[in-house]
This record gives sequence, structure tokens and C-alpha cells, in this order.
Amino acid sequence: RVVLFGAADNGTENENKGFRYLREAFSLLPSEDYILLIFGKAGADLKLPDKLEVLKVGYITEEYKLVELYNLADVLVNPSNQESFGYTVCEAMACGTPSVGFPIGGIKEQIAHQTDGYLAKYHDAEDLARGIEYCCEHTVRLGNAACQAAQKYSYSKAWYQGVI
Repeated sequence: RVVLFGAADNGTENENKGFRYLREAFSLLPSEDYILLIFGKAGADLKLPDKLEVLKVGYITEEYKLVELYNLADVLVNPSNQESFGYTVCEAMACGTPSVGFPIGGIKEQIAHQTDGYLAKYHDAEDLARGIEYCCEHTVRLGNAACQAAQKYSYSKAWYQGVI
């Protein structure tokens, strides 16, 4: 299973991006069953389980490459401590990839729990791990629902409804 994590602004080392909760979640999962794919800035020492395969792809500026990453993943994990609007969640959803995150800021509005993704209890790495497992087990159903739900954020729909 491919788990995607993305963060700019010091990425995995930025406390606000919550990578430590993802690290804790992987300590609870059978790491040989997963691959962690990181885009954005990844620190040198992530302190992840030894059996977990980690791929760091750096910053992605080409839209088609970003779409390929989202399509490759079974789940996007956004364990941020605070987030006004989760762009990575919205982008993943638009690509048909379910997301796991904490019910904060815009993320709690974007993800419908167990319908198009998973809302883990705030700062609960064990529930984050459950969310990763859940989304990986139901990727197709959740991904289809996520893609449908993401349409409410489309530029053309906002234009049509007179929002912009």
C-alpha cells in the first residue's frame, strides 16, 4: 500500500504539519505492508520503522507529476495540527485518492468520515493508523466518493454559482 505525505515549509520537520503522528502511526502498522511516499521537504532522519520503504521525491512543480503521485497512492495522510484549508486533501480527493486527517480547520469540512476518507481523533496516532488501514482497505469506494465530493471546490462550479 502506498501512503502519501506532502509538506512544504520545512515539511517533515515542521511541527504544524504533524509528521510525528504519522511516524507514530507507522510504528503501529505492519510496516512491510506499506510504502511511504513523501513530496515536498523531507528531513534526513525521519526515525521511521526500518522495514518501511520510504521514497522522497522532493518538490513537485509540474501538475501532471503531482496528479501521478496522487493516483499512485492508496491514501494521502495530512496529520496537520492546524490547517485553514487542506490543499493536498482537496487535490488528492480530485484525483480519487482518499485522505486521512485530523478534524481541524478546513479538513473537517473536506473529509466525510468513512464516506470519502477518514477523520482521526485529534493527535491520536493509533486512530490515524486505523484511518490509514481503513482507507487502504476501501480505496476504490472512498476514492470515487472523494472525487465526487471534490467537485464542489472546482473553479468552474464556483464560477457557475456566482461565488467568483
